[in-house]
Amino acid sequence: MPGIPDDRNFSSPEGVTVWNDRVFVANANFAYQGAQLLYGTGFVTVIDRTDATVVNVIPLPFENPQEMVVHGDRLWVLCSGVTAWDSENSIVVSKTSGGLAGIDLAAVDTADGPISTIPIPTTEGSLVGYPSGIAISGNEAWIASGTTAALFMVDLDSGEVIRGAADPVFLAE
Repeated sequence: MPGIPDDRNFSSPEGVTVWNDRVFVANANFAYQGAQLLYGTGFVTVIDRTDATVVNVIPLPFENPQEMVVHGDRLWVLCSGVTAWDSENSIVVSKTSGGLAGIDLAAVDTADGPISTIPIPTTEGSLVGYPSGIAISGNEAWIASGTTAALFMVDLDSGEVIRGAADPVFLAE
């Protein structure tokens, strides 16, 4: 299951965003292999909302795309990475890092990938990770950790993670 499925335009759809006459659907592209959840290449499906046809499928460089935000001239796709169950401590922890993928809105019908990528590194086994919610203000993306009460901050202009998993904004102890 490494790539995008050849036989369909959707695979484990998650977030949906509308911009002008386009509908964007984030596809996590996961499947169960026994008790294990495996992720293929995540992607965004671009739909023409005037006639409900799929016009493009755009692969993403990070696992598990969840949410999208249109900001300026880009569609920002937040990919959460993957989590694991820590049975010893009875908590969900980060397994792989996530990231932000910026897709040029002027080229969504023909794009074959994002024009900018911003990894959001996490440490495997850490409680602080799994970027899963996004809000953008000015040039800053505020991203919520899905595994603990913390926020990350990314400068979208420079592509720099200002407050990441190693130094998040904690919202509670």
